[in-house]
Amino acid sequence: MPSQIAPQWRNENEYGKYPFSSTATLTNGDVFIPDNVFIDVRLNPVGGGARQYISKMVKYGSSIDITISDADQELAYGSFSTANPLLEQVELNDQYARCAGMLLFSPTSIIPLSSWADDEYLFTVDQTDFCARTTVPMPPIGANGIVTPDGDFAGGEVVLVGGRGVTLTVENGETDTPTVYVHAVGDPLFKRGLCEESGNTLVSRCYLKTINGVSPDKYGNFTIEPCRFLSDEPILKIKTEKGRLIISVVAGRISSDG
Repeated sequence: MPSQIAPQWRNENEYGKYPFSSTATLTNGDVFIPDNVFIDVRLNPVGGGARQYISKMVKYGSSIDITISDADQELAYGSFSTANPLLEQVELNDQYARCAGMLLFSPTSIIPLSSWADDEYLFTVDQTDFCARTTVPMPPIGANGIVTPDGDFAGGEVVLVGGRGVTLTVENGETDTPTVYVHAVGDPLFKRGLCEESGNTLVSRCYLKTINGVSPDKYGNFTIEPCRFLSDEPILKIKTEKGRLIISVVAGRISSDG
């Protein structure tokens, strides 16, 4: 009589506790989770610690919400229906809707859960912890997303735009990895912005644009200085005082040939 030497992977795990750990009791005293309810589990929440487990299951009608936690925090959430005959996979997401793993089961393996009464069921790590091979460590290194002041999350492709007085540049480092540099150069028109935010209007100053039709240089500077065409001791004096330009005439001697 032929014997099966290498059973299919799903059949091989049908009679064990996998993906739960071998020490998981799978009961909280009120309900019992069948050993083979899940075919496989993959957990990869950002910042997840060791011994991740099912901390809560909420049943209402044919729908079940499931929460995955570790010793410090809730990590991932998922929802499925025991009445869906085609359902085999449920995606798990964290609080910011990022993918945090998946649950794999057969439509028949979750049927026993439909007998539970509508209620919230809490579990401890010793009751429902998953085995180590189901967890992929994802340390919270680098930027994984942006949380707005309103609490909204932005992930995936994000466009960074420098705000008032801020410029952004991208440069390649020694490892040719693009690095974003933030330069806070300041906003020369910050007073105008503050007035606009408060609903007021800033009266703009009227700056000097030309002198006798002559424009300033590329830096916006006018060069004004006394000349010595008629005398070595000109009577025109120019000086600055407390941010002002003072042009005055003082006594002097004019040289002349005639």
